[in-house]
Amino acid sequence: MLNILAQPYGPYQVNTILVWCERTKQAVLFDPTFESEDIIEEIERRGLTLRYLVNTHGHLDHIALNDVIKAQFKVPLLIHELDRPMLTNPIKNLSLLTGEPITSPDADRTLKEGDTLQIGEDNLQVFHVPGHTPGSLVFYYPGFVITGD
Repeated sequence: MLNILAQPYGPYQVNTILVWCERTKQAVLFDPTFESEDIIEEIERRGLTLRYLVNTHGHLDHIALNDVIKAQFKVPLLIHELDRPMLTNPIKNLSLLTGEPITSPDADRTLKEGDTLQIGEDNLQVFHVPGHTPGSLVFYYPGFVITGD
């Protein structure tokens, strides 16, 4: 069974979401946004092993701390192929408009409709839901759905 912790952070109150398997302590972190550094303490406090860093889409408020999380945990970054260019381009991720351009590390792997993310003994199903961005993704597990905007 998977556990979920969703906490809004930063000026946009974006949910940074931590999902983990209680038995294996494997975890996935979604959308590390502005001012969400204390999620690192939460991961360590619970004794979790971060397996993936995932962005539901490529806007600035969902990728803001990708660099910090990747440096701290040395985990692969995943996003849909259509939003991948947004990670490294402040015009495309809209951060240039704020006066503080954000560039994320590039994705290590891309996700698509029908993929699954294994977390310990369970899996999240991946769905491609273009609209907000061309590569927007949602993740389903019985009992909850992880969305971006």
